[in-house]
Amino acid sequence: MCLCSCTAWVVFTILSAALFVYISPKGGAPVKFAGVYTQPGRFYWVKLVAFYLLMRLRKWKDARDKNKMKDHTQMETYNSGYGTKSKNSPEEMDKVQPLSTHYQAIDAVYFNGANKDGFCIVTATARRPHGVINGFFIMSIPGVGTLVTPRFPDTLLFGGTDKVFGSEGLQFEPVVPMKHWKLTYSGELKLENDTSKRFQVKFEADWKTTLPYFDYDTMIPPWTMARAIAREPWSREYFEMLKAAHQTHYEQHGNITGKIQVEGKSYTFDIPSMRDHSYGFKREWKLLHRYMMHAFSTKDGRRFDTINVCQPQTSSHLELGYIYEKDGSLHPVEWLDLPLWNHGENGTLPSDYGFTFKANGKVHYVQVQVLHTVDFHIGWEWEAKIIERHCRFFVDGVEGYGVSECHYRDAGGRPAEFSAKDPDWVKDNSSLNQDNKFENLNQHEYESSVYVVDVLNHITDNSFIILFSSNESHVKENKNTSKLPSGGKGYPKSGVTQKLDVQKTSDVTGTSNASPKGQPGSQTASIQFIRMVNPARTPVIKERSKITIRGKKTFAFVSNPKIFLPKLFTKLIKRLESIGIAKSMPADIFDQRNALLPHRENLGPQLGVVKPDYLDM
Repeated sequence: MCLCSCTAWVVFTILSAALFVYISPKGGAPVKFAGVYTQPGRFYWVKLVAFYLLMRLRKWKDARDKNKMKDHTQMETYNSGYGTKSKNSPEEMDKVQPLSTHYQAIDAVYFNGANKDGFCIVTATARRPHGVINGFFIMSIPGVGTLVTPRFPDTLLFGGTDKVFGSEGLQFEPVVPMKHWKLTYSGELKLENDTSKRFQVKFEADWKTTLPYFDYDTMIPPWTMARAIAREPWSREYFEMLKAAHQTHYEQHGNITGKIQVEGKSYTFDIPSMRDHSYGFKREWKLLHRYMMHAFSTKDGRRFDTINVCQPQTSSHLELGYIYEKDGSLHPVEWLDLPLWNHGENGTLPSDYGFTFKANGKVHYVQVQVLHTVDFHIGWEWEAKIIERHCRFFVDGVEGYGVSECHYRDAGGRPAEFSAKDPDWVKDNSSLNQDNKFENLNQHEYESSVYVVDVLNHITDNSFIILFSSNESHVKENKNTSKLPSGGKGYPKSGVTQKLDVQKTSDVTGTSNASPKGQPGSQTASIQFIRMVNPARTPVIKERSKITIRGKKTFAFVSNPKIFLPKLFTKLIKRLESIGIAKSMPADIFDQRNALLPHRENLGPQLGVVKPDYLDM
């Protein structure tokens, strides 16, 4: 009886929240600080309770399905997070994970730490398809300075395998799950503030712990997560994005002990440390706007981790973290008072500041003093700027040391001086023709039509975005007799002349046959005429959704992958030709096997767009 009553209450609350969202005025856009950080709206409290109960229900269901198969490599079976575990045991979690089939598949590990003697280490390897590694090694040594990997500030490494974490001399190996890792680096490092000085280095260390791990999939307090999700506008598309963007992530504190030899001279160290492991269907850095993470230990034996994340499409203000008390007990952070819009939103981070948070029923006061800063970039387009900061902390008046990692979304692009050093198989795009792991098509230019085609992103498993860019005007009037097929809602009526003007958002819908929308055998797709987008910022749009993007001379095509076929594209392009806004392109441009690795150029200068404007959605 009790279970039935609880279930009925959960269903009633969720349905009530959905009804409120459905009937709420559509014109009332949520308030956003700095144009990014969504503030609680009209039905915040209803949504808060609904999502809290949903997380409780997911945790209860997950506890009953302990033997259920969990596969993060397929979106259909990847259902972790928000109260649900990603794997059935720590042994299944703490190892090299198989990569998904997505071109942005991820399996990443990260270690950091600092002590009162001046040692500081930050190192990571993120496994990506094609043996690509997003990896780096940073270590500050008293009397030597801060040493970094040779490619720094670039972090694209090559030659990774599906057996170990790392490449190019850097390697992490799990020895005992959740207890012991071995870290090694052998090769050249350069001085961070004087790159002309290079050293032969050999680094060997063990990361060990007896402390429990914090699993963000299941250990975030339901109220904490509900507060973040309830802020955002809800829709079916929103929850699809919430699922698609999720990654399993867990963290654990311990100690790194070992030695590093610099030109034959040895330095030994024992550093309190935090490590994490992330894996999932994909990781897309472009979705993140910012985050600030602080991981530190105090001399009284306590250990802390706090992070505030802004990922506008899913949660623009998410407060997370945990604390280890002196006895080793683990407690989640309930709330964190560190609003990102007040701390470095203009791109300049504070170096002396404070914040508060609550954990284990107590409010803690933290003061941060930044001692040293190193920044670098991640991604083919350097879309993520990471700032690692060696810090001194005071928590409730007790001194400690640790690392603060901060992230900014960066649209500057990867300089040619770094891409020129990529292996030949990356530069030689034809070598990728035999591998269809990369499902994103990149730029193709044709002098006859001067069009550029680029798949910007997989929004979910159910949609693609393809951007067509041209240096020609798309303001055309259909004066011929060709007609687009008529059909159900959203279709143009038969015989209607289509005027296509990029100063307005217009929709043209086509089908692969004469069947109206919704009838058996029909395949539909939407053509949207939109304003120019800075390609470094990916628009999130669904079939026939409305969007306005500042700029000019561009249109986009949105399609379901089930109809992502050359023949259908050919028909659609011909329809566009018939109304005078497109020219035919080679059929193999739509062949996924001919995918190019991401040598994506900024289309803005080509099309006369100087200022990279934000989306106006």
